[in-house]
Amino acid sequence: MPGQGNNVYVFPGIGLGAVATRATRITDEMFLQAALTLAGMVSDASLEDGSVYPPLGEIRDVSIAIARAVAQLAYASGLARAERTTDLEKQVRSHIWSYAYD
Repeated sequence: MPGQGNNVYVFPGIGLGAVATRATRITDEMFLQAALTLAGMVSDASLEDGSVYPPLGEIRDVSIAIARAVAQLAYASGLARAERTTDLEKQVRSHIWSYAYD
């Protein structure tokens, strides 16, 4: 399990949300919401195993959930320059880097 939760779990989701919305800045409120979102994704089973983070196998889901939360705040606070779509999750997912090549 990683010892640097910010680098592994928080920053990728914040960055994804900022990129998806073309946010003009990242606020303290976005960091707080990212932390709350991450905490909400820790299962009882993880806690029982002594981990305060979700399993690494769920990293993409964690990043997407944090990005959605950050994107919502970016739009709500007027910091987003990208046009908001009706499907925020699809908007976020469209900005995920893919390592597959044609």
